[in-house]
Amino acid sequence: MLQYIYAPLFASSALLLLGSSILMLRKYMQEWDEYKRFIEGFGTLILVFIGAMFLAALHAVTFAATP
Repeated sequence: MLQYIYAPLFASSALLLLGSSILMLRKYMQEWDEYKRFIEGFGTLILVFIGAMFLAALHAVTFAATP
């Protein structure tokens, strides 16, 4: 029963994380030069990947704990 509550929560938080990272990338593209933009964009993508892995692990632990 909990999967009906947690699945939309995890999906919406993943979409929110992706959307905020895209907005951050757009802001950095407008303000910084090419080299700094690449470094910041790459760091942001790594942070998004780590956040997605954290959400996936939390999702798996939550579903493993539900009977």
